[in-house]
Amino acid sequence: MPAGHQTDPDRSAWIQGGLRRKNADWVAMDPFFLALGLTLVDYGQTRTVASAPAYYHEYNPLLGKHPSVGSVNKYFMLTTAGQVGLHYALPQPYRDVHAWIWAGTEGACVVQNIRVGIRISL
Repeated sequence: MPAGHQTDPDRSAWIQGGLRRKNADWVAMDPFFLALGLTLVDYGQTRTVASAPAYYHEYNPLLGKHPSVGSVNKYFMLTTAGQVGLHYALPQPYRDVHAWIWAGTEGACVVQNIRVGIRISL
């Protein structure tokens, strides 16, 4: 280490302790932001499905095979608000479990959409 260079003890502890760093609320938020990001990607892909009913159909039974863009907008607005509300209402460790399940579900939807040829677009 160069002379005069000081290390940040919190940063060193984080590097050594991995995700067990104390007072790191942002670490616990990572699965939440992953789920939210995947939801945004799924939203864009589902809008593509709604915009091209001759080429694609929707698998979500709540939206129907050929949803309108308006119904896709409403669906994602309501379900995302519900997921965010549920996430903040749950205590730990259930909050993280919820976020990982949400992220996994959205991730599976995004991968399925890519498999049928729908690109990632927002």
